[in-house]
Amino acid sequence: MHIRPYQPTDLPALHAINCASEPGVGAVSEARLTQIIGAGECHVAQQDSAVIGFLLTLAPEADYDSQNYQWFEARYESFVYVDRIAITPDARGQGLGAGLYEHAFAHYAGKALLMGCEVHLAPPNPRSMAFHERLGFGELGRARYSEDYEVAFLARRLGA
Repeated sequence: MHIRPYQPTDLPALHAINCASEPGVGAVSEARLTQIIGAGECHVAQQDSAVIGFLLTLAPEADYDSQNYQWFEARYESFVYVDRIAITPDARGQGLGAGLYEHAFAHYAGKALLMGCEVHLAPPNPRSMAFHERLGFGELGRARYSEDYEVAFLARRLGA
């Protein structure tokens, strides 16, 4: 697996991967995904010539209206927020998600104090929670936006 920066020609593949990863990641149109990528930084996993996954991050003061991102924005000055990570269904379970995160940990070391994300509690996503815990993320807080939508905010300290 090779990890590289996003290129505009990646958009159709990233959108398809995102759609195949719902509901673990939020549904977005191609236009909305383009907007989020433009506000942040997208790390693309490629194997041979095929895009097989991505990790999308946002730094403080990004032009992004997500309630989950804004939770971190209101509390921390030095962070990078993982908006979404998604892997093609046939490539899951091979360590690619951990590889994308390890790349991001190294990329942002010395640039931010912590990496944050949210994991759904309602509807539950126990696989994502266990995955993030294995990578050293711990819970910082929770938010319930409706009866059927609750998240846990997680973070991991980044090295210098």
